[in-house]
Amino acid sequence: MKVLIRVFVLFFLLSIGVGNVWAAGGVKKASPDKKIEVWVSVTPEGRLSYNAKSNGIEVLETSPFGIVVDGLDLGDGAKIVSKPVRTKIDEAYPAGESSVPKTAYDLMRDAAFGWQTWSWARLQSETGRSKVFYYYFDQHPDYPQDSPMYGYGSPHGQDVAYVFQYLDASNPQTSESDLEISEAMGTYWTNFAKYGDPNGEGVPEWPSFSAEDPQVMYLGPTPHVGPVPSSESLQVLDSYFSWRRTPEGADWAE
Repeated sequence: MKVLIRVFVLFFLLSIGVGNVWAAGGVKKASPDKKIEVWVSVTPEGRLSYNAKSNGIEVLETSPFGIVVDGLDLGDGAKIVSKPVRTKIDEAYPAGESSVPKTAYDLMRDAAFGWQTWSWARLQSETGRSKVFYYYFDQHPDYPQDSPMYGYGSPHGQDVAYVFQYLDASNPQTSESDLEISEAMGTYWTNFAKYGDPNGEGVPEWPSFSAEDPQVMYLGPTPHVGPVPSSESLQVLDSYFSWRRTPEGADWAE
């Protein structure tokens, strides 16, 4: 039983989502069946500690995590992120009770690529000397709900083959839509390389992006203009990164 509880404690460290109870200096999380409760807190000495209960009975006394990597105690100097920041992220990217939902992949995408691209586009449009042309590549199969790939979008870097029109037309998995998108992207990129503007004959109008008029070209399955994808969630991430730049956020990151 203690082994299972320790496994749940480790899972708790890696999890973000519903079911957390917040209090000063700590967080409590329960297993889906509510039989196991884990309380994680920081000691006055700045060490991460935990205890656990099973069916209301304490089975693990308050103990340091004792996770050491290359001689570094990962529980030393720990701080728990403030509730408002964590709550906003949970609301923008809600977690599943017993599975990894699409929102988890959305968070990975936005934290790794989406927020940076959006921020760069806004800054360039405000301070740069040239126009910004923002696109969202969204060409992928529509996987059925019973598929393990359901909810997946286009993987990072997939658009490169479309830009250079390096698709295999003889491959049965290459659709007519793939070839049309590739043709449009090749034209857009060539126009931009020549003129600094992707627009030209034979392709839909691609408006420039600005904070006041945040229009994005969606590439897939047909080129069309739309709003910034997941804009509300990106704003939540933006507030998080803004907090990270405050003294409190900088101290927490250390």
